[in-house]
Amino acid sequence: MEQKDIEILTNVAIPEAIRIALANSILGSQATQSERDFKYEQLRLERKKFIWNTPLVAAVAGLITLSATFFFDRITNRDTTNNTITLEQVRQELKDSEARLRQQLEAETTKTVAEIESLAKEREFQYEIVKSELTNREKTNAERAAVLLFLVKAGVLSTLDRNELQTMAEDQLQNPHKDIIPQLTPNSDFMPAIVGADDARPITAFNESAPVRMLARSVGLLTWKSGGEAFNCTAFLVARDQIATAGYCMKDNVEGAIFSLLPMGKFSNPIHLKVDLSRRQEFQVGEDGSYIHIGLQEPADESFKPLVIGKNLLKENSPLGVIYFRNGVLFSAVWGASDCRVVKLEPSVFEHLCDTGVGTSGSPIFDIATNSVVGMHIRRSQLGGMAYRLDVPYRQPTDNKSSQGSASTSLPGK
Repeated sequence: MEQKDIEILTNVAIPEAIRIALANSILGSQATQSERDFKYEQLRLERKKFIWNTPLVAAVAGLITLSATFFFDRITNRDTTNNTITLEQVRQELKDSEARLRQQLEAETTKTVAEIESLAKEREFQYEIVKSELTNREKTNAERAAVLLFLVKAGVLSTLDRNELQTMAEDQLQNPHKDIIPQLTPNSDFMPAIVGADDARPITAFNESAPVRMLARSVGLLTWKSGGEAFNCTAFLVARDQIATAGYCMKDNVEGAIFSLLPMGKFSNPIHLKVDLSRRQEFQVGEDGSYIHIGLQEPADESFKPLVIGKNLLKENSPLGVIYFRNGVLFSAVWGASDCRVVKLEPSVFEHLCDTGVGTSGSPIFDIATNSVVGMHIRRSQLGGMAYRLDVPYRQPTDNKSSQGSASTSLPGK
């Protein structure tokens, strides 16, 4: 309401009825203006709404949305790629770490086995020195004692009981007429276990694809306990649940036995199978002794194949191979050596020139042309080593449990 309108409406000189009519007229005019202003504002808003709803604006809005989605996806994919790379790097690092750890463990295991083998060879060497002195009949007790005392003090006999040897040697020197240090009678009938250079090589020294490596998977260490002491021989699978070895192995008062296979050729991952003492069969071989079949409580895995027994393959000078555990720790083979051959052939036994050693009794002897078993080493002889023939006619072994995988694997009978 304007100032002049207020002055008119407040002038008492103007009759009241006129002032009322004038006030209504002014207020009506203002209401109409307000209504017009409201309509105009409403129209402006509608026009603005219409503009934002046009196809052009919709297209622009769609383009903005697509662009935003595209950039979001790129950022997301980039993060995903970064995360993937990171995960792959972690996986690769874990794989590399595992490989390094495995390599380290294998190196440590190889080192440990090498140390054991070295210790066994050193002990065998020292034992041969002591034996040579004890069998020397040309020396007096005092002379032999003096030599042994010198060897002890010089550290040559370091792996034997040095204190006991020294005590015995000193007592013998003080009492030369007493037999404190025993004198052994040399056995001229038997050749030494190793003739000339040692032809035995560790199984791991052979190429993994070599036949001897596959055959060695079926040759194991037989360890048994009797009278509180542990003993061992070599044995081999003739069925997945049966092994063969020399008859005097596990002969009396056996308290328990384990057959150990080394699939990788070393003691880092042995497979131990318990022996079933109730499943023992003994077969006499002429007048030279016997071999035995003995069952396993559980069969070996299918990856371990029973050795195949050859038939009528042996001849004079036949080249041979042999796989065994020497001293209970050295998993070795003589394979391809020129002097590992048959030197004497008889109906039930034969003699050979293959290097052997302590613990090799019961080891399989192979015809290297066919990789089949033709004999079982049992002891040393005048000509070298003595073995039972397994290539002669044989009979199928019987057992109170069925043999698994035993085709063509039984040993000869009487």
